[in-house]
Amino acid sequence: MDEKTGVNQTFVRRMLAEAREDVANADQKASTVLAGLGVGVGAVVGGVLAGDWRPASLQSPAMVLWWAGTVAVLAAMACAAFAVWPRYNSRDTAEGVYSWAHVASYKSLASFSQALDTTDSLARTRYCLWEISKIVATKCRLVRWAMGLAGTSLALISASVILNAILR
Repeated sequence: MDEKTGVNQTFVRRMLAEAREDVANADQKASTVLAGLGVGVGAVVGGVLAGDWRPASLQSPAMVLWWAGTVAVLAAMACAAFAVWPRYNSRDTAEGVYSWAHVASYKSLASFSQALDTTDSLARTRYCLWEISKIVATKCRLVRWAMGLAGTSLALISASVILNAILR
């Protein structure tokens, strides 16, 4: 335990490792949702392009559900895509080298070396834990939204097909 700060650096490093694993897990979930939605959208677009089916052939109430489901699936795809979008930046700390983004922001090896020499290891570990935890929270929130919107779109589009069959 660091007597100066009262923080067990081993514990902070363990938490950081867990947060990094959570980033990978959230990215995997978002990628899976995005891939599944892409397959579904591709099948529908393929049917439309082949001339086998058109949304305009739906009865009016079913068409409203269809387009609401289409909006929901596009929103789900956007949430999943934003979840996998990188979020690291170099503008959030004035001094020190805390991440690869900070390293890349230095214009010369000399200025990078000077900053690296003055970077406090515990402060860097804390910073990384704080920053990555915010990223994990954002990614998980977007994945939840993507999954919820995907389920909503499935329900709306299914209801559209069923309602159209009833109304014919």
